[in-house]
Amino acid sequence: MPLIGTFGAGSAGGFGQRKGGVAPNPFSADYLMVAGGGSGRGGIGGGGGGGGLLYSYCNACAAGIGFDAGLYNITIGAGGVAGVGTDTTIISCGALACISKTATTGGHGPVPAAVPGSGAGGSGAGGGHQQYGGPGNTPAVPAALGGPQGNNGGGAGPGNYAASGGGGRGGAGTASSGPGGGGGPGGAGITVSIDGSPKQFSGGGGGGAYNPGSAGGGSPCGSGGAAVPGTGPTTAPPASNGAVNRGGGGGGNGETAPPSNTGDGGSGIVILRYPNAIAPSITIAPGTNTTAPVPGCQTAATFTVTGTFTVG
Repeated sequence: MPLIGTFGAGSAGGFGQRKGGVAPNPFSADYLMVAGGGSGRGGIGGGGGGGGLLYSYCNACAAGIGFDAGLYNITIGAGGVAGVGTDTTIISCGALACISKTATTGGHGPVPAAVPGSGAGGSGAGGGHQQYGGPGNTPAVPAALGGPQGNNGGGAGPGNYAASGGGGRGGAGTASSGPGGGGGPGGAGITVSIDGSPKQFSGGGGGGAYNPGSAGGGSPCGSGGAAVPGTGPTTAPPASNGAVNRGGGGGGNGETAPPSNTGDGGSGIVILRYPNAIAPSITIAPGTNTTAPVPGCQTAATFTVTGTFTVG
């Protein structure tokens, strides 16, 4: 029977004597996994929450994932379109161990006067007109497993006519400034350089506003989408989408926006980083997903679409 669990670098030595696997056996890979971000909401709506983000690279709290010979299924979460997105997962059994990891999609704003707890996700959605902000890190993931997944969306500001920003992995969304004021900006994402190049992931979307208040910006340094204000009697233009393969939350919109004019959430991503010595034993599919050498005599496998990671 296979052993159940996720094994980090510290456990590899315990399996070095086993037969039928690969060498090193098993090997440890650092990981980054980001779920799809939530969309923003119209009608003076809050920004979408950034997709849940789990990682071990340059994270002293979390060990890598232990892989052995076998085929591992990797699902990349889609960004939300007028709603929540989908989860990003690594789920499969190898010769010696089973792996089950999930990053949870970002929150999508609740309907007006929703109860507390609505709009929850990896990062929570921003509160809109008469709305609560959504809680982040839902479900909770401890630091030892690459968490927390994200932060809360901004709560209701001082009044009903502006919305708050969605939460990001690096910080909570900002509350709106109230009647006649601006929507709150999205919470910051975090920068991870697992593929050798620093990129920001999982920022929150900005909150919409009532005309003529200004709209909230997306997360600092990108990934989350900016909101737009209302436009009085005319239909508001579309808000900005969260960044693709970065898990950004979509921007909210003003009082004249239909659901189709809110910002979509950005899709997720998985990146695995492992020693060059094991690279000849690795096959990834489909061809849209790629491998490339990175500093430190290692290789990074980047999954931008759902696929498989096969060892041996």
